[in-house]
Amino acid sequence: MRDEFLSPLARIIDGEQLYYNTTLPVSIISWDDDKTGGEDCIVTKVSDNKIVFSGEIDRYAADEDTKTPECNKIGIKITPKVTVSEYHDVKVSVNGTPAALDEGVFKFTPSLNDIAIWKWTINIKWNDEFTEVFKVEVTPSAKLKTEVKAADSEGLKK
Repeated sequence: MRDEFLSPLARIIDGEQLYYNTTLPVSIISWDDDKTGGEDCIVTKVSDNKIVFSGEIDRYAADEDTKTPECNKIGIKITPKVTVSEYHDVKVSVNGTPAALDEGVFKFTPSLNDIAIWKWTINIKWNDEFTEVFKVEVTPSAKLKTEVKAADSEGLKK
């Protein structure tokens, strides 16, 4: 089996590489497709399971469709390298609160305005033997813009 398809839970014991589960690949954490946070936001992938935001973070207008108030926010996505339908009992949580996959991808766009600590732990439990853990942070030095992000010429929020 190729290394890229092996669990990150590999261990070497007595010179032999052992795997708790060799059938599950590692998911990928990245900035969301909309680049939520804006062009002045700096995104650093610290490791395979941790992403950090810094710089200046955009403020977004209220969204009636999602019932999101006007706020500063960032966005990430976690894309599994598996066909999610093969795993019927996947459980996702953010800081212990249940969450859900959206069309096989986990998307997370937290508001930064009503919380004091900008750190989240995301757990994806694929089955009883394999759980992936991801970290998302916004540095304390990040600045929250106060003006709502302008709309482009088609009326879409930039």
